[in-house]
Amino acid sequence: MRTGYFSTLLVVAAVCQLSAQTVTVFDTVFHADSYGPRIATIYVPSEPNGVGVVLGHWWTGERLTMRCWAESLAAHGYSAMAFDYYDFDYRASICKYPKPVTTFKLAVEFLRRGGAAFGVTTGKIVGLGQSEGSIHWAQSIVWDNDDAFFGTDPATDDRLDAVVLIYGAYDTENFLQAPSFHMNLVWDPFFSAAPELRGTKGNAIANVANITTPVLLFHAIDDAVIRYEHSVAFHDSLQAHGKVSELHTGAWGGHTYDVPLNGAKEFTAQGLATKDIVLGFLQTHVLVTSLETLPYGGAELPGKIALYQNYPNPFNPSTTIRYVVPRTAEVTLAVYDMLGERVALLVSDRQVAGSHQAVWDASNQASGVYFYRLRTGEYVETKKAVFVR
Repeated sequence: MRTGYFSTLLVVAAVCQLSAQTVTVFDTVFHADSYGPRIATIYVPSEPNGVGVVLGHWWTGERLTMRCWAESLAAHGYSAMAFDYYDFDYRASICKYPKPVTTFKLAVEFLRRGGAAFGVTTGKIVGLGQSEGSIHWAQSIVWDNDDAFFGTDPATDDRLDAVVLIYGAYDTENFLQAPSFHMNLVWDPFFSAAPELRGTKGNAIANVANITTPVLLFHAIDDAVIRYEHSVAFHDSLQAHGKVSELHTGAWGGHTYDVPLNGAKEFTAQGLATKDIVLGFLQTHVLVTSLETLPYGGAELPGKIALYQNYPNPFNPSTTIRYVVPRTAEVTLAVYDMLGERVALLVSDRQVAGSHQAVWDASNQASGVYFYRLRTGEYVETKKAVFVR
């Protein structure tokens, strides 16, 4: 176990209005050891949903490169923590695997221990990474709570409840695999530059059987920095082992397609679409089980009706719609086109209290905007879905 944890030192950096949320931004030291302090920026919404997201940036980046993701997540109620792991000489031998993964795990432990101060009240924590950040999150989730190896706190759970991996490489041990660093030696080959590394502890694909975390992957097929086959191979391996995995690919504009390295720090159009898919994934795999207690074993029933955004959205050709009802009731869930014509009746039944879902297959419909409506008793709620062939 590492020593030298700082007490939470908070400095208010900004207070801003994002959507209906007021977001307060803090800087804090979340860990310190012989290599120096680790700094994080935490975005706290005025109405948190109780879930925390820890953000790991790309190579040569800094925590502020995650600003778009952090602000957007906070606007949707997530407490977002973007942290530095380049506070030390990253290319030095002491900073190769497992050093960065240890830092990622320390960030999770920090938020799980003291996250209530930032609105993380459910204990649920998600990891989100871009490029090298995705590499290290993948290396992290294959070894939950291996405190003796990573030097982390055995009294604190470092597992993730979900992870989002954007254009990463997963068949790799160290980011710097070769004595003479060159990008092509790391990423251009589909598999590891050094074949003997395929069976080592830091290779995510080699250890995929250990993963218990739901995984969401994105990768542009025109990525010239990290080949998209890395994400395909990782996804296929996850599914072969019966894990929860979802993969999205497309010709989106290459590496860093979501937030380009042009100093703008703004989402691209495809970045906005990626964000919507991420929010849907988190609703299904993290948020629903955090906000509502499902009825079994005498547990408390959910206290309110909720209709969630479908995911994926946009979609082709099918999408999942989740909803919660607090008591047994007659429920209808229908889909309408822009003219108000009903095109699908997904649910028309008496349902027990709890969380439910329905899948809409729009194969026979034209591309466009649709609306799905949940009705139970006097409660009616409608949300928008976009079908793109």
